[in-house]
Amino acid sequence: MRTIFGFCVAVVLAGSSLQDYSTRAYPTDTRPALPFPDRIQPVTVCGDKDESQHVEMYKGELGVTKKYVQTHEPSTVQLQWLDAAAMAKKLPGYSYGNVPAVRWCSGTLISDTQVLTAGHCFDVQRDQNSWISPFKLVGGKSEFLSPEQLATLLVINFRYQVNGDTGAVRQADVYPIVRLVEHRLGGLDYAIIEVGKNAQGQLPSVKYLPAPVLTRPPLDGELIAVLQHPQGDPKKVEAGHVKASAEWAVYYDDVDTWGGSSGSGVRDSAGAVIGVHTNGGCEAIGGANKGVTTAAISAVSGAF
Repeated sequence: MRTIFGFCVAVVLAGSSLQDYSTRAYPTDTRPALPFPDRIQPVTVCGDKDESQHVEMYKGELGVTKKYVQTHEPSTVQLQWLDAAAMAKKLPGYSYGNVPAVRWCSGTLISDTQVLTAGHCFDVQRDQNSWISPFKLVGGKSEFLSPEQLATLLVINFRYQVNGDTGAVRQADVYPIVRLVEHRLGGLDYAIIEVGKNAQGQLPSVKYLPAPVLTRPPLDGELIAVLQHPQGDPKKVEAGHVKASAEWAVYYDDVDTWGGSSGSGVRDSAGAVIGVHTNGGCEAIGGANKGVTTAAISAVSGAF
């Protein structure tokens, strides 16, 4: 499958703009890798079939080992909108659009309280991606909440995944989002959010080891894995290889993703995060999925 972000960054690479590079070399989907309503979406699998597997049922045949997945999947999370009742308490007088309770994006715990994900997960939705985020009518015009306000209307789900012993979906361990710490700095499609305590008064790091983040550029051909919540599903794993990387982007055309995989960590063979998945493109001839590199993010972020 595939996933990429669709905005331009005014940076020059090898004598041509990055926009020129991505268009000429690897076609990608300009729609952010958000879920599609009612599971309707273009076919975006890289190859003949979706090879992703539930993390607790992984057979160890995608290039990374079962131990690798067991070790690194706990730090992968899902972002989900509050339901309508919870939004009503926070937003009296607002319309909630069509996002209440929607399982939205993926992300990675990178410190005791911070999650790294895609910037477009907090972009205002005005029906450009089949979604409408909360708004109110003022003087006959729609006033939408800002990305900072939208962030506090989502929660973080840990362990939303299929139990490998029973086949049942586990009950998620839920944490609130306290604030949007960083959002699209330098024009890059990433975000960092601060996570609060769960209902038991615990921070996530009490139970889950944060993933390491490396700020080196991805290497062409190196093994990568994407732990993700495709289309809002329970957590899955896919693995493949880096097709190529630019100064700010990493491409892969053998790693299946879906809408909802946005924000997943692109991990190296040791489980360290080296990129953030943002867009798809495998459906196009010569296309590839895509993410933004942590090397590029580190140049503008204060988080790592």
